[in-house]
Amino acid sequence: MLGVVLAACGTGDSDPSGTSGTSGTSGGHSSTGGGAGSSGSSGSGETGSTGVTSGAPTTGGNSGSSGEATSTGASTGGLPDGVCRGDADCDAGGFEFCFAPDEVNCGECQAPEQACDPQTMCDPGFACVPFLAACACEPGVMQCAAVVTCGVDADCADDTLFCDPQQTCAVKTCDGQGVVCPPLFECVADAPGDHCVRRPCVDDGACDGGVCVEGRCFTEFGHCEPPAP
Repeated sequence: MLGVVLAACGTGDSDPSGTSGTSGTSGGHSSTGGGAGSSGSSGSGETGSTGVTSGAPTTGGNSGSSGEATSTGASTGGLPDGVCRGDADCDAGGFEFCFAPDEVNCGECQAPEQACDPQTMCDPGFACVPFLAACACEPGVMQCAAVVTCGVDADCADDTLFCDPQQTCAVKTCDGQGVVCPPLFECVADAPGDHCVRRPCVDDGACDGGVCVEGRCFTEFGHCEPPAP
């Protein structure tokens, strides 16, 4: 499914630079609203389709045993201080949580300016689309956003986009325009953005030499820290 590339509603101006929707936007631990989220959605946020390398997991210079992964993605111990596969590896007494390498320590959560649902009619020139902020208060919430129109591919913001038959700038996808997903990602039809999402896992065995952190595959461990205020 081709997704239109949209800018946040509230003005008539579009901002395609923030809505190109590359793969793997993480969720975030938030101090308000919906709490911890680690969905691999795409959109504004981390662009997972670049800068991902395969290979053995790293620990930021710390040494120690990697520990044994459990079926929940948590570890049975042996990890260096400060790194983690799940919240169980962190200092609960210090109110620490495990943040995946692509996860945002949110603090206050984010809400769309104009929420909607697929049956809600937005103003002319706007459409109801997923709100893809990494720190969304409500997972799956939708927003009204301006449609970016075009005549040819060059009218769109960058080469991650193309001009679709409806003359709107849409994200190139792995199952439509041949985008190649990076290592530890897989192509999932109807996922947001380019349809590349991080590979799900229950242990390191699914991660081709990487590690399973919070149920998704990475090339390095997560890190422990208290939630942002």
